[in-house]
Amino acid sequence: MSDKLDHFKMMFLYPYSHSFTLWNAVQKIMTTLGLALFATLSGGLISLGLGLLTAQDMYSKYISNIIKGLVTIIRPVPTILWVFIFAVSTELGSAAALIGMTFHSIGYLSKPYFELFQNRDRRVCFNTHLIAWSYMRFQINFAYAISMSVVAGAGEIGVMTYLILAIAILLETGSMNKVR
Repeated sequence: MSDKLDHFKMMFLYPYSHSFTLWNAVQKIMTTLGLALFATLSGGLISLGLGLLTAQDMYSKYISNIIKGLVTIIRPVPTILWVFIFAVSTELGSAAALIGMTFHSIGYLSKPYFELFQNRDRRVCFNTHLIAWSYMRFQINFAYAISMSVVAGAGEIGVMTYLILAIAILLETGSMNKVR
């Protein structure tokens, strides 16, 4: 029990920062951004192809229904579960996080892309919707990349999570003291 308490004290009270530089922080943030960006781009491109294949007036209804069924199976499973599923074959880390986030991005983006292709006669600004959905997914993937770095060691920003949390608490505490 004492050993666990010592580890807890070391983790929260004595952060490992003697070799932590601003350049290291920038590199880790860029790695996390890259992980989120690559997962969004690869998932978006695959979703774009699947969205085209599911448009019933372009291809057969049989192909459309098969793809819709697969996407319906992919979509409700949370990203963290996809990461853990792929971690079985690739180990925990950036590869599992990238594949899991891409897989969930495919499920997430395929439906709106399909609907855009299906309803293209409504004079909707097609490119704006594609960019908006993709950017929203990028924001979600960035949040997942940060959480994956803490859980799975991917993206390498997990080391900074304690620092960011400590700064946020200090800022919140400072702002509350000024209000009183």
